[in-house]
Amino acid sequence: MDFNLLLPKDLYHSYVVVGRRDDTVLELENYFKNQEENFEIMVKIYDAFTVEDSSEIKEWHSVRSNNNERKICILAFHFINHDAERTLLKMLEEPKDNTHFFLIIPNEKLLLDTILSRTHVIKNNIVVNDEIKYKNAVDFIRSSIPVRLEIIAEMIKNCKDADGSGKLRNEAIVFVNMIEDCLYKNWRNDKKDENSIMVFDVLQKSRKYLSIPGASVKMILEQIAFVI
Repeated sequence: MDFNLLLPKDLYHSYVVVGRRDDTVLELENYFKNQEENFEIMVKIYDAFTVEDSSEIKEWHSVRSNNNERKICILAFHFINHDAERTLLKMLEEPKDNTHFFLIIPNEKLLLDTILSRTHVIKNNIVVNDEIKYKNAVDFIRSSIPVRLEIIAEMIKNCKDADGSGKLRNEAIVFVNMIEDCLYKNWRNDKKDENSIMVFDVLQKSRKYLSIPGASVKMILEQIAFVI
């Protein structure tokens, strides 16, 4: 991303940057280091952003910089739990002067709408337009239940079979979103299909449960495999 074109000198308080985590962090950090103005920059990279992590950021947010420099907080994560999200939202609702947040995530649907409404969203089209993931969702829908269960098992295996893994939960949420998009295109042609309405309800609840620490990703995805 060319942040020289994307970011004005008069920065907005908070940004959400949808992009590849490590590459985007490096590009953004270099952008601020190469500016004439000096910034106090904090960079934190997480797999899963927890309430303990949000408390650390809250403490940093409350302290003025040593030389009255503008403060830049770059947070990159694959997953955020609800408690951490509420703490983060509180900081965005009550911004400190000369402090700017950059939240780097792989998919904007990971965040609450209330957070997105308080940020400026920058998207990397290379990440957003992921045709391979959409095709995988189509194949999943068209497959038999045993094959769907195999796909789920492979997804969990690739993420080291860790229910607490931010990567796994992000992959699962993106997968649910893709399934929902596929089914919605068919449902638009027959809005009286009560079974589809029930499936959409399951998908919506599944997305919510996937954000709860300790909830079994495997069980949530397997339920979807049986109902779609």
